[in-house]
Amino acid sequence: MMEGVSQLAERVKERIIQNTDNNDLFRLARAGDKKAVAETKTLVREQLYDMRINATNDLIQDIFNVIWGLGQIQHLYDDPEVNEIWVNGAGENVWVEREGRRVKAHGVMFQHDDEVMEIQARLLSNENKEINRSTPVVEAKMADGSRITLTRPDETPHPTITIRKHRIKGLTTEKLLYYGTLNQEVVDLLAQLVRGRANILLIGPTSSGKTSLLRWLTQFIDPNLRIGVLESTYELALDQYLKGRNIITFEEQKHLDRTLLNQFHTMLRLSPDIVILGEARGAEADQLVKTFRRGHPGSMGTIHSNSPEASIQDLVDMIMEDGRSWDSSHLYLRVARSVDVVIQLHVEPGTGIRRVWRITEVHCTETDNNVQFRDLCRFTGDTWEMPNAISDLLQAKLNLFDPPEDTFKLA
Repeated sequence: MMEGVSQLAERVKERIIQNTDNNDLFRLARAGDKKAVAETKTLVREQLYDMRINATNDLIQDIFNVIWGLGQIQHLYDDPEVNEIWVNGAGENVWVEREGRRVKAHGVMFQHDDEVMEIQARLLSNENKEINRSTPVVEAKMADGSRITLTRPDETPHPTITIRKHRIKGLTTEKLLYYGTLNQEVVDLLAQLVRGRANILLIGPTSSGKTSLLRWLTQFIDPNLRIGVLESTYELALDQYLKGRNIITFEEQKHLDRTLLNQFHTMLRLSPDIVILGEARGAEADQLVKTFRRGHPGSMGTIHSNSPEASIQDLVDMIMEDGRSWDSSHLYLRVARSVDVVIQLHVEPGTGIRRVWRITEVHCTETDNNVQFRDLCRFTGDTWEMPNAISDLLQAKLNLFDPPEDTFKLA
């Protein structure tokens, strides 16, 4: 930022403060509240007019960035193509995730730790939280729901900022087809599985698109069904994505001792037909499995796992963390019988394209201890193939909820 703009910004700030008392407005603007940002920019524009300075939109934005915004990373935050922003410390290039690829934001760098700490303070201005040496790690949310993680020494050598932007607007089928995430045959298969109320587990690494695909899948849920949503952080926003639908959403509140596990019990008393768990990471995995098995067909959840085969054991491991004495073999079979389908997502390293990599049926009857993983669909490097038909067992379940004429044609 040019020194002249910084000096002008300070003059404008002083004039605004002298003429008005807008502490609450500025606090919300620093937190990214869109209405507050717009009102603050209007105040800047008025002062520039009074100072007989040409109030261009670019100049107003620059002044806002210097005084109330995110400084050098504001344009990255405003860029709809950027999903995450990483400030690793002063003197280091800022990095972003753009369209699935992690790249340097060329020419964007904070020169001093104090600059980074000032942006940290602005990010926390609407939260009752502080970051300092005694509390060197803080997690919080911006006004628009974007998640932030901030660190200070001695936790890290330099102050750092991570912003994971919140996107309510869901991906359309057309965009998923355009991006190469799936093709029409995959769309038809997934739609059938959701309409037929298969229990679905989505897996993949961080930032592989699990939340986005899960949100997209919900459009195929029968609109007459009541949906219960549990999330550690409000991301799916189904009450906004599926406006007018019968949806109840819970967000974990650890500071109130309202964990996902506590909220699971509360939500089940609210009579949801389908339960959606944003991400299972611990004891709530057992509740997800119970949900799959006990009267909530069509429920869905996500976990971090590397393959459909590993995902069942990963769920078992999460459940066993509760300290109870489990028969691991029996538990493995219980989990395998609860999950109908695993959808694996993968990010291609070279292109950053998020793809549906495998759609795998987990086949295990109540009387047979043999667990089979049957790929209904898999990406082969240039297209998707359908190596196996849906089993008779799963097809019979799907037919209970979806008319046979609408189902996926068996091979």
